Amino acid sequence: MRQYDLRLALRTWRLCGLAIGLCGACIASALNGCLIMESRPQSIGEITEVQGNIFLARPELMHPEAVRQSYPLYAYDVIESQAGSSTHILLPHARLILGPNSRLTFYKPAGERHRIIALERGTLRLQAWVNSEEVWTVEILAAGSSTATYHGEITVWVQEEFDGQEMGHPIVATIRSIGVVNHGTQGEATFEAMGKRVVVRPGYLSVTAPNHPPTPAVAMEVAKGFITDIIHTTDLSQNNIQNNITAMKPPSPPPVKRITETVAQRACKKQKEQARRIKPSVDKSKTRLTHCL
Repeated sequence: MRQYDLRLALRTWRLCGLAIGLCGACIASALNGCLIMESRPQSIGEITEVQGNIFLARPELMHPEAVRQSYPLYAYDVIESQAGSSTHILLPHARLILGPNSRLTFYKPAGERHRIIALERGTLRLQAWVNSEEVWTVEILAAGSSTATYHGEITVWVQEEFDGQEMGHPIVATIRSIGVVNHGTQGEATFEAMGKRVVVRPGYLSVTAPNHPPTPAVAMEVAKGFITDIIHTTDLSQNNIQNNITAMKPPSPPPVKRITETVAQRACKKQKEQARRIKPSVDKSKTRLTHCL
């Protein structure tokens, strides 16, 4: 009788141990899932429409990859469009339309309901709206300038000119002008550079250049031809025919050799070159031109 009780007790103990082990495994799996969910970065936006050749660069990716469909966006993502290409990006209470030959970088949110993005080159249209509960501000950084708005429709541009077309030399892109045009019917945008701020109301625009303050806001009619071309770059209906042609061609990765410098940096570099000609370096193999920062 005692031997039977001992066997029963051992069997009961083993069953209890197995049950405890299974519960522990379930709890560990649940905790691991929660930790993964918490460590996963939060999406700050989403690509909702793609026309033409759009590339996405991300820190953990070895090379930029082509975007063909809707895609979530995270901080430090870089979006680049090629000729005849455009893309729609949806943010909380705002929509972005990136024009052709443009590059856009998403920064980590600066605060609650505040998005910061950087336009390196090209054109970007922003459509922002508000409701009775939340107000989101979108700030666009572009070549030393800052454009911010929370309501309305604006287009920001960074215009470049190119040098170094000779064989074997990298293409040097110099920023020629930066500006914002408010072509909406309501809302205002603040355009700031070199410590000076300009308010751009509907129907007005302001322009600047690297290391220069923005000009006072003027009516769009003053530069109607130029502004019309700028606005059309983010009008997808204007690009449909060209997109149908470029879509048949296989996309090529963005060029690697591309250096962007301001007018001031170029002038400083020329001064260094002239000084080096007057007093050459002892070891020319160690001489290397550097951009002025």
